[in-house]
Amino acid sequence: MLPRPARETAIIQKMARGSAVRFEPAAGGAAAERAGGGASALGAALIQQGQQRLQQFAAENAQLKADRTLEAQKLELDRYKAETERIKVQTDR
Repeated sequence: MLPRPARETAIIQKMARGSAVRFEPAAGGAAAERAGGGASALGAALIQQGQQRLQQFAAENAQLKADRTLEAQKLELDRYKAETERIKVQTDR
């Protein structure tokens, strides 16, 4: 197995190429991770990146919902105008 920084670099390169990545536990397992201070810098960076993307998607989703609501209101207004015009034409006869 590669040393930890080299292994993380190899994982990043595989992910960038779209290759499947097989994760193997580090020597010493989870106990060694906890004793070593928790998540690696790579793990923390990936978590942060994921959180940023989640915030970005949440904002985009809110904007799309607002756009959809506005479109529904425009359609309702158009329906009202058409009905009003229809009534106006019938009464002018």
